[in-house]
Amino acid sequence: MSVASAVLRVETWLLATWNIKVPLMWLEACVNWIQEENNSANLSQAQINKQVLEQWLLTDLRDLEHPLLPDDILEI
Repeated sequence: MSVASAVLRVETWLLATWNIKVPLMWLEACVNWIQEENNSANLSQAQINKQVLEQWLLTDLRDLEHPLLPDDILEI
């Protein structure tokens, strides 16, 4: 499976399953890193999805270009 198709599938899965939207650049880098860490093993889409979600959970969300909370959250 190509990186591009894996990225598109993960993007769709994250949005449909978890309502998570991540920057495409971050997602591509994440999938590339996962494949490198697994020595380019033939991972299933479910394995890639799981590992991307784990990385997203560990990510400092302030570093992503998609803010998750409204700017005025402290004033609400």
